[in-house]
Amino acid sequence: MTSLTDSFSSQYGVNIDEETARISELENAYAASAQVLSTVKDMFDSLLEAVR
Repeated sequence: MTSLTDSFSSQYGVNIDEETARISELENAYAASAQVLSTVKDMFDSLLEAVR
């Protein structure tokens, strides 16, 4: 029973370290995307202001 439980846990268990690292990567990617969008918005606003 213990062997079966260990086998199941190793195949379907959640590795907290891996999940924490993945969340950190996603957070960094989100922050970078937000910065890009902010820069594009500023550029677009400047372009619209120049056309007026």
